[in-house]
Amino acid sequence: MLNLNKNILSKIGLILIVLTSYSASSQTESLWDKASGWVNQININNDDTKTTVTSIITSHLTAVRNWHNSHSINDVPEGINPITGEELTELDRSIIVDSALPDEVHSELMNGLRKHLNQTQIDFILDQYTSNRVEETMKKYKDILFYLKSYEQTELIKNLKKAREMAIDFKNEAQISAIFEIYNTKNIAFLKRKGRNWDRLYKSYNDRIGTQK
Repeated sequence: MLNLNKNILSKIGLILIVLTSYSASSQTESLWDKASGWVNQININNDDTKTTVTSIITSHLTAVRNWHNSHSINDVPEGINPITGEELTELDRSIIVDSALPDEVHSELMNGLRKHLNQTQIDFILDQYTSNRVEETMKKYKDILFYLKSYEQTELIKNLKKAREMAIDFKNEAQISAIFEIYNTKNIAFLKRKGRNWDRLYKSYNDRIGTQK
């Protein structure tokens, strides 16, 4: 009876290992499909280069996923934000955990992209990671402010591109949005320093949006 139980447990363990391996393989194939879909949208004429770039992106997506899935917000004790004094939210703690992703994961992606792609192609790939938030946020700034001076636009885009490159190392949309909000706050502070009455303009924008609904 004891030997029978051991045999059953051994078979169950083997099945679980197989299922886990299959699941991980399926997830990796899904990430490859995602990366391949992005790469197919940029003008790469060489099939070997396409495969290489797809592999570079898939490796990065896989590393980000694995880090996120293997680390818990419980790795970060509950506490307060030292800047605001407010309690850390679960989102705050997840960002802290995932921001500890080894630097080489990011550098291997960026170095690989720079080796094989031009800047326009790199921008497109990074926009896919972040759901075109640079373009969408710039459009919103223009809707709020009506016009942008050239030096304003330069500074705003610079900060949003910093947000974009930071955000690619996070797994979910909530985290990515939070990273962009950090740089949106920097941009609003910049605009205020340059004499823009952001609060009044933003209220006017919201009033216009409300009227259109």
